[in-house]
Amino acid sequence: MFGFIGFVLFSFIVKTLVVSIFLVPSSSMEGALFKGDRILLSKLHYGPRVERSVRGFTHSNSLQSVSIRLSGFVNIQQNDVLVFNYPEDQSQHFVKRCIALPGDVLKIRNGNLFCNGYEFKESTEVQHDWSLDYKGNSSFFDFINIHGLSSYGRCNWRSKTWVGPLSFVKRKELDKSENVHLFPVLNSAKDRTRGVFPNSTKFSWTLDQFGSLTIPAKGMSIQLNEKNFLLYQKVIQEHEKIDLKMKDGAFFIGEKQVSNYQFKNDYYFVMGDNRHHSNDSRYWGFVPEINIVGKVILVLFNKSKDGVRWERTMKWIN
Repeated sequence: MFGFIGFVLFSFIVKTLVVSIFLVPSSSMEGALFKGDRILLSKLHYGPRVERSVRGFTHSNSLQSVSIRLSGFVNIQQNDVLVFNYPEDQSQHFVKRCIALPGDVLKIRNGNLFCNGYEFKESTEVQHDWSLDYKGNSSFFDFINIHGLSSYGRCNWRSKTWVGPLSFVKRKELDKSENVHLFPVLNSAKDRTRGVFPNSTKFSWTLDQFGSLTIPAKGMSIQLNEKNFLLYQKVIQEHEKIDLKMKDGAFFIGEKQVSNYQFKNDYYFVMGDNRHHSNDSRYWGFVPEINIVGKVILVLFNKSKDGVRWERTMKWIN
């Protein structure tokens, strides 16, 4: 009996504080991670989260449960693959790549990322949408199948064109083919089917033309003006729990007029590797540090309705 209880307790501690297994639910991280991947998540790298009861978060001064993070042995770095609680729905877990750290200045120009003025070094597995124009006399159907493009993307057999996500490696492979022309597909304002952060007509940002945007950092102060209010209102109100409002061009916290705001927490900007097919920070904004569950370190295996993909077994994530 005590052996069983000890096993259950040990399993609970390991899952809560050390590692967990998650299922990748979508294609937003292809080609680093694929839908159906079972991934191993380390909670020790950044420090595990635990719940603690505190007072003073409500007018009744009742006890409230809040998450705190224990010490880890590394800090979150650019290009780390993270699992986190989706800020729009805390019950959901998302997996994305960390692009910008607290205090970084991010911008995207023609689909290229720049952080603090330097071009971001992307993984060769990152995918962008490309248009392929086939000018050969041989079968376009055979060409698509030989290069493994039939299972995704969109084909127009009459015009011999294909549009879909390609990695750097795949693009180089196709570039070597005769009578093939490749063109980048960039997202423009008229292409948007949903709002891009900060979801305001004052900004004409798109997935491929975005920023510049400073990522909030603990202790960082911003001057309160209309632009900064639109950029940071949501994170201040929803995650910092501060009732910041704008009225007649002035800014108020409660009844007190203020001209600056200092952030209490660190935040991160994340994106999916499948750049044009990912629900990420470009749509909804920042990930609070406390939302981050841990670092993805290993693909254990992949299982789908078609069976186990053995080539996806025990793959380390860099």
